Amino acid sequence: MVRAACNPLGSSWDAAKAVAQAGPAVSGHADRLARTLATRLGNVDELASALAGMGDLRAVPALRRLA
Repeated sequence: MVRAACNPLGSSWDAAKAVAQAGPAVSGHADRLARTLATRLGNVDELASALAGMGDLRAVPALRRLA
């Protein structure tokens, strides 16, 4: 799921949604999610939600942009 959500050619909406809902279950992939979040321009709400759900502060800049 994380690989599909972080695909540089475009993420799967379903995968990104699943990652966002997985919360701490995907915490082992937090670095990869944060790197993707930092480099992706659009459709970052699910990735930001996934990081925020883990309590990862790297989600804050993306959440601010979304707000």
